[in-house]
Amino acid sequence: MIFLFIFLAIIILPIVLVITTYNNLQRKKVSVDEGWSDIGTVLQQRNDLIPNLVETVKGYASHENSTLSEVTKWRNQSASVHTPEEQNIAQFGLQKAMANIHAVAENYPQLKADTQFIQLQNQLSAIEEKLNLARRNYNGNVKAFNTQLVIFPSNMIAGFYNLKSATFFEEEQQAKMNPKVNFN
Repeated sequence: MIFLFIFLAIIILPIVLVITTYNNLQRKKVSVDEGWSDIGTVLQQRNDLIPNLVETVKGYASHENSTLSEVTKWRNQSASVHTPEEQNIAQFGLQKAMANIHAVAENYPQLKADTQFIQLQNQLSAIEEKLNLARRNYNGNVKAFNTQLVIFPSNMIAGFYNLKSATFFEEEQQAKMNPKVNFN
């Protein structure tokens, strides 16, 4: 009878360990996918808002077509990507283009005072805050998943099921540099 229990423990325990580990990996992968979806939702909100901002700026600064078309180009690219790597590239371009929009607004006091422009900027700021929260959540889920992929015995099970590490949502390279301040 004792041999039967030992035999069952030797057979059943590894099976339970594999199933538990696999399910844990899958839960973490679903969390990563959910985090990516949350980023996509917030990006869609921002992408929906940008054309209104562009149209408002266009009403005041119609000769700034290159700036406005750059924003539109990066907004469209951001809306059509499918992977975190592609989204990183699109976001870097869009952030740079949006900074140019704000620079254009500085040259037009009437635009800066326009109620619709102010409202759109406030909405955009709120969306950027939500986007930062979604990015942090996503990166936290990626960290948990990627860590689980390299820890024994999860790494063996992940390798057997060909699970690959997820990509972090990265900050723009310029964010790593010290800002230049000029008081002229």
